[in-house]
Amino acid sequence: MTRTQMRPIGRTTWHSARRFADRLVTDRRVGISTAGRITLDRLGLSDPERVSYEPSPWRTLRLVLRPDEVCTDDVFIDVGAGKGRVVVEAALHYHFRRVIGLELSPALATVARSNLSTTDGIDCPEVEIIVGDATQYRLPDDVTVVFLYNPFRGATFERFMARVGASLDRNPRSLRIVYRTPLEHERLLSTGRFQLVRQHLPRRPTAAMRKTGAVRLYATR
Repeated sequence: MTRTQMRPIGRTTWHSARRFADRLVTDRRVGISTAGRITLDRLGLSDPERVSYEPSPWRTLRLVLRPDEVCTDDVFIDVGAGKGRVVVEAALHYHFRRVIGLELSPALATVARSNLSTTDGIDCPEVEIIVGDATQYRLPDDVTVVFLYNPFRGATFERFMARVGASLDRNPRSLRIVYRTPLEHERLLSTGRFQLVRQHLPRRPTAAMRKTGAVRLYATR
């Protein structure tokens, strides 16, 4: 799952317009259905540190990670894959060797698999959706790019980063994190393993909206 729990005044109309465009334009063109917001309560997964489903805007990855910065040895994982929008984008527009979507909700994972099955033009040799809890999942030791759209906060975020650290200890390597709505920026840096490489700060009506719409790229030191 993805998104932010912060809802500043003035965001409702802007978000409604964005979701409408996603649903009627990009989703329809690609041939999938990923738009809309689903609360954790509806999924039976209520948790104060986890966030409701809302898809990342199309092209989020490409705001900070250029396709020519990815090679056929790279492996991608979207942690909180939801209905699979970013998994589809990674498989369509980059040359990853493998693309993984990790999703806590079995219902959303089923939708993601359906969306993948109807997407034309995917050349990636291996694309899969896995149901699992990121705080208990053993991060594959060949993963080189992790995508997060604010799937969780606080201690849950720390437990996930410990999993990332354990994977790096098992197999030291270059690893990048693309983080949209980076509300746990300080916790990420406090691991001592990553540095901020670049960021995209969007044009939004308010400062709070610009902050939550930020996309940052981190890399191992």
